[in-house]
Amino acid sequence: MIDKSAIRIRPYTEADRDQVLETLFLGFTTVGDRIFQKTVRHRTTALSILAKSLTYTLVLELLLVTLSAVNNSTTRTGKGAGGVLEDFRTLQEALMEPTTIQGMVGQFLKPSFILLGAGITVLVTLATVYSIYSSNQKDTQIYFQGCLEEDLGDIVAYYQKDVSPVEKQDKDKTGNRSATTPKKNRSQFWVACLESHPQLVLGCISLDDVAAHAESLLSKHIKQGSPASTFEQPSEFDAELRRLSVHPNYRRLGVAKLLMQTLKDSAKKQGFKRVILSTTIHQSEALVGYIRFGFERERLVKFTEFFTLWYGQLKLNATAKEIEEQKDNQALYLKEVGLLN
Repeated sequence: MIDKSAIRIRPYTEADRDQVLETLFLGFTTVGDRIFQKTVRHRTTALSILAKSLTYTLVLELLLVTLSAVNNSTTRTGKGAGGVLEDFRTLQEALMEPTTIQGMVGQFLKPSFILLGAGITVLVTLATVYSIYSSNQKDTQIYFQGCLEEDLGDIVAYYQKDVSPVEKQDKDKTGNRSATTPKKNRSQFWVACLESHPQLVLGCISLDDVAAHAESLLSKHIKQGSPASTFEQPSEFDAELRRLSVHPNYRRLGVAKLLMQTLKDSAKKQGFKRVILSTTIHQSEALVGYIRFGFERERLVKFTEFFTLWYGQLKLNATAKEIEEQKDNQALYLKEVGLLN
């Protein structure tokens, strides 16, 4: 059993990269699995899947019975099956014959068709659930790949260089800085480790100086299909909490709380007035931790039936009254996202 007092928080180093990426990837995968579990277990979603499956089943059964009825009709008229499918008038006559309709009903009620319908329903349901799971896993992979192309591509450059990497590109060929004033990068990236094993990464967290990375955020905004005119320039008093993840083997030891406290203390020391974050409501454990740590909900944004983002903020200079109000609203925030009955 790991003693909580033996856990230490230190700055990230290049030697931590593989462990950090593994921890983050496991965190993303776990969230993805939970989204799938929540999806298939949610009452309205389960009913939706079943309703679609039954609809597809009835359509397939109707098609089979119709073809059977048409075939019976053509047998009496002496036409071949191929000729009937090409003759829509014959198909219409076959469907309008009372005896044929009765035959269709009789065929539909036959045990063989009932078993066929049940089989089709099961297959369609399994196919629907599998498609949701596959889509979820694919989205997780795409998201993680996007992270590798952003800040996780070079953690040291993005979070630990004194000047934003984007601003460094503003130097001209002679090495002199351009007219653009370089923005000091106050971002940081920490890892949790054991005092006795400082090389072992238990978890990680980052503080993103969004003002220093405004150009990167604008580029991302445009890549997502939004016009540059709708981009809101980040405030120099805002920092964003990102990349909080604890390795599954070291959870429930208070690692996340220590990481968040480190981030909060550093943000205040560097002059930030607010820490913002965005997370999905499916990251239930993390969301509970954020809310109980003092984050309050700014807004909820629902993108799809299965994907809702929770935007929160932590006021670093909150008054005693504001802190009490946030504590009073914690139950409300949790209830809004279904984490409290």
